[in-house]
Amino acid sequence: MEDPIGLVGSTLGEVTIERFITWGGFGVLYQGRQTSIGRHCAVKVVYPQQEIKDDNAWERVCKAFNWEMILLGNMRARAKEGSTTLRVPEIYTSGVYVEGKRPLPWLAMEWLHGTTLEDQIEQRVNQAKDPLGGQRAWYSPQECIDVLATALEACEVAHRGAQVVIHRDIKPANIFVRMPRVDESVVAARP
Repeated sequence: MEDPIGLVGSTLGEVTIERFITWGGFGVLYQGRQTSIGRHCAVKVVYPQQEIKDDNAWERVCKAFNWEMILLGNMRARAKEGSTTLRVPEIYTSGVYVEGKRPLPWLAMEWLHGTTLEDQIEQRVNQAKDPLGGQRAWYSPQECIDVLATALEACEVAHRGAQVVIHRDIKPANIFVRMPRVDESVVAARP
């Protein structure tokens, strides 16, 4: 997969973009480093959709991105207040990258180690095909309950205190499963 914006090596505020991770319909995800303190971060940049010719439509896209950033911050605060299982990444910094025709809003947030649920399922299916793999291919009923319960908790926390939240793309590719740490859930909300 190729970086659709070409930001690797660029600096956004105090964040240097180190590598391209993936992209979707709304944004591009990079791994960066916050240079002031040397920590890794995930950097999401609005995808500069060329088919949006109308400046008003582009402004709505940018407002939706900013609203998503505010929602993520609110989710983190609400999760810390009442949740013992949900892990919402911390937002470190944000800004607007200006190059070319359109300004591109971006946000840098905590880098979480793990993979998507989709990748984890694919890995388990591939292991099942290997006669020497020795691992089960599917999730146990309890693992399914744990993953779904945490994903639903993320939806509930997003709705708590928010006037309108529209879930457009809930699927295994957008559920991030963190590497486990002692005494905590391993599913995080993916922005």
